[in-house]
Amino acid sequence: MKKIKNNIILIGFMGAGKTTIGKLLAKYLHRKFIDTDNLIEKFAGKSVSRIFNEDGEKKFRSLEKKMISKIVQKDNLVIAVGGGAVTKPKNLSKLKKNGTLVYLYAIAKEILKRIYNKHHRPLMEIAISKKEKLIRIKDLLAIRKTYYEKADYTLNTSNLNTYQVAKKIIKLLKLS
Repeated sequence: MKKIKNNIILIGFMGAGKTTIGKLLAKYLHRKFIDTDNLIEKFAGKSVSRIFNEDGEKKFRSLEKKMISKIVQKDNLVIAVGGGAVTKPKNLSKLKKNGTLVYLYAIAKEILKRIYNKHHRPLMEIAISKKEKLIRIKDLLAIRKTYYEKADYTLNTSNLNTYQVAKKIIKLLKLS
């Protein structure tokens, strides 16, 4: 059995439910919830989409690295990190050092359904049609798969509601 570290860190692709589930999980466990994308937005004074559009992905990833370095120094948190955060080895290493990583997974069609009408997804704004977005999702999932699979646990959220996922994580981590 794996030892649960101080923080519970939710990783995975956009639309997998990291933020929504993270908030509920934190409530159930009486922990503080932190979303790294929200921290970045507060720090930068603009949305993730604006950072991508105005400053580029490289600047966003630099800010993401700073936020991760700050939050991993804290304990007893539920943390949701951006979908690409763990593709940077230093981020992944820092997160794993002080947290138990739970990979929230959803199939590409389910992700598309969840994010299709959302306009704050910078990596999806370049794809116009539904078909193009699905292809983009599949491509990014394939690229990120090996990073996501370095998590301590994997949970498919495709056919589960938020409450079911939160309860499964609690049971999986033996926190109840």
